[in-house]
Amino acid sequence: MRTVRRIFRNTALILGADTLRLLIAFALTPVIARGLGSGGLGVYAYVMSLVSILGVVTDFGLSPYYIRTAQRHDYPPPGSATLGLRLAISLTAAAALALYAWRWAEATLRVPLLLGSLILVLGVLPAHVTALLRARERMTFDAVVRISGAVITTGGGIVAILRGWGVPGVMGALVVGGALLTALAWRTFRREEPTLTLGAPAQVYREILRGAWPFAALAILGVVYFRIDAVMLFTMRGRDTAGQYAAAYRLMEAALLVPLTLAGAAFPAMARY
Repeated sequence: MRTVRRIFRNTALILGADTLRLLIAFALTPVIARGLGSGGLGVYAYVMSLVSILGVVTDFGLSPYYIRTAQRHDYPPPGSATLGLRLAISLTAAAALALYAWRWAEATLRVPLLLGSLILVLGVLPAHVTALLRARERMTFDAVVRISGAVITTGGGIVAILRGWGVPGVMGALVVGGALLTALAWRTFRREEPTLTLGAPAQVYREILRGAWPFAALAILGVVYFRIDAVMLFTMRGRDTAGQYAAAYRLMEAALLVPLTLAGAAFPAMARY
């Protein structure tokens, strides 16, 4: 019964945070649609779809792998080594996105894509700390990150639209929010793991990657399934069509909230048993 109560409490905490986050974030979609039109919303959806896909790629299954290993063994992989892998993969992906923005993307996409590359890097530490605390079935940090991120980015995005800063302004609000969450994550990380050593024997990294790749494959397939449509529509039919699609798609995403939240909250206990 203790495990059931813990799963119920964690599910309620994350579900409440996600519900509030979605309600707050919903305010940004009509503001972008009205302020920039379907074309502006299409650009935003396209850039954020690329960032979402690359964000899952850069996690490379390290979050669920760490949680599972922490439940099944007395000595999970070193948190610092996992963080080092995240950082290396994220910097590589961010550099690739920045190169695409600078060399091949059209001029109106250049600044949003460059800001998107910064978002990838700024998401490393919050995702890592979330995994560390989820492994201990402590979901409060995760809930705080979700709600705080939604408040900062939605509020900043609305201000950017009203001031006429366009999609780059909205992306800039996401960067500011990512920086603030990174500062919060750093403070939490230093309290949870006072010793930070990014270097580790090569065997440790090989073992982590060997165990993480099945989770990575599943997560990458999932995010491509849910995000590739905006990229395809933007490329084949233009930004207006992508923007109209993105406005309706946000409603469908809300229906996925309950099963995904339950799976995430129950995962540590499932892995342990």
